[in-house]
Amino acid sequence: MSPKMTNDAQAPEHGPLRIGELARRTGTGKATIKHYLNLGLLSPAWLEGQGYRLFDGDSIRRVGLIKKARLVGFGLPEVREMLRIVSLDELDELLTSLPPLRCREELRARGVSLASGADL
Repeated sequence: MSPKMTNDAQAPEHGPLRIGELARRTGTGKATIKHYLNLGLLSPAWLEGQGYRLFDGDSIRRVGLIKKARLVGFGLPEVREMLRIVSLDELDELLTSLPPLRCREELRARGVSLASGADL
C-alpha cells in the first residue's frame, strides 16, 4: 500500500524515512525520536498503511534544531513552544547567530514563553 500523505512536506533525497533511518541520519536514538513524537516536538509527514510513521527532510532539520536548542540550554517544553511559534528558518538563524541569553530575549520578543534566562 502506498503511503498516505498527511501534509505537503517533501521526502528526503532517497524517499521517506522510518524512525530508525531518521535516528541514524540525525545521530539520535530511536527512543529519543519516539520521545520527541510523544511530546509533540516532531510528527510524521506520512502514515503508511501498516502503521509505519514516515518522515521527510523537514523532520531531519527539525531534529537537528531540537538538538541544537538543547545544547545551548533550552528545555524540551521550551523547544516545543519555540517550534510552535517560530519558523524553522527563524529558529535556525536565532540559535546559530545569537548567544543563548540574547536568543532567549529575541524569542520572548516574538511571543515564545520561556523560563527565566537566569535559569541557564
